[in-house]
Amino acid sequence: MEGGLLLRKICGQNECSKYQMCLEQEWECDPCSKYCEKLSDNYNYTICEQHCQDYIHDFIKQYVSENQLKDVYDLINTLKTILFSMIALNVLAFISLFVVLFVLWVYERKQTMKENRTENIQLESISTEQDPDNDIHVLHDEAAISEVTIIMENSPNVSEIDKEMEEFVEYNNLTVSSVVVHKSDSKPVLDPVID
Repeated sequence: MEGGLLLRKICGQNECSKYQMCLEQEWECDPCSKYCEKLSDNYNYTICEQHCQDYIHDFIKQYVSENQLKDVYDLINTLKTILFSMIALNVLAFISLFVVLFVLWVYERKQTMKENRTENIQLESISTEQDPDNDIHVLHDEAAISEVTIIMENSPNVSEIDKEMEEFVEYNNLTVSSVVVHKSDSKPVLDPVID
């Protein structure tokens, strides 16, 4: 049968292998590429179509589909590269945003602590002494003090206060409350500030 795909290519006493055709005049097998390749000197599309269907199917048609697939594979690889680049950029942007927010948070926290320390607690300009009734009074110099957190309760165990405010909170017999120190008074007056 000519012009179709054959399971076996019988050529006289021989059997031609895949991608070969039988030359009936000499009963010899000849490669199909001789007749099917356009650049070959013996190119003959009629002989190729009649006797070399397997060669056409596997080589000529495959080259066309392979070229088409190559373009598709190139496009897929390009899209993969773009996708991975976008993911990497998004991760980098997220990490950068997180770092910036963290730095801003640390800066704001330091600023808040610094403001609290300078506005509410100015211990360097305050001295304390104790009167005979064991009430703690606040004396101040010429520094402008608006509001100070200080100990405001009787305490027989404390004779003088020269520690920072954080250390005072550890005493069980003391409580912490807010007081306002008036600079204009000749004697220090403690007015509790009610929150």
